[in-house]
Amino acid sequence: MKRKLASRAQLQKHLRYDPGTGLFWWRVNQSGRRVESPAGAEEEPLGYRRICVNRKRYMAHRIAWLFMTGKWPVCFIDHIDGNPRNNKWKNLREATFSQNQQNSNGKRNTVAGFKGVLWHVRCQKWQAKIFYNKKQHYLGLHDTPEDAHAAYRKAARQHFGKYARF
Repeated sequence: MKRKLASRAQLQKHLRYDPGTGLFWWRVNQSGRRVESPAGAEEEPLGYRRICVNRKRYMAHRIAWLFMTGKWPVCFIDHIDGNPRNNKWKNLREATFSQNQQNSNGKRNTVAGFKGVLWHVRCQKWQAKIFYNKKQHYLGLHDTPEDAHAAYRKAARQHFGKYARF
């Protein structure tokens, strides 16, 4: 059973949002909270801020979307700069699951150090691949990790446009 989400008016009774800083502030004293104190807490390890109102937990970036557009987001809210702590209005956009995943920073611990590039042991070459439409797509073998990453960047731009992150 899906939980019923609070309305914009209900949440605005409790919270104030500053689109320039991306921060939320309490409007009411309640359960040890003071008016104008920061709302919510960061959830480790990813750093997303959650805010609890009337015993229901909400993601801060989703509340920001509600406050600014008047409706809850249909899918995902993507942080354009990839920083989940940055809930400034200009840093948020609605995205599909695939677009949101594409905008991730990628693996930092890869041998090549590039997103979409891995070492193919048997061929002794650098392989490029990309995921879209729920499938892995092979982008070829390359002599250098830079060449493999160039193939990845080209495919990412083609399939993800402004959501592509390298």
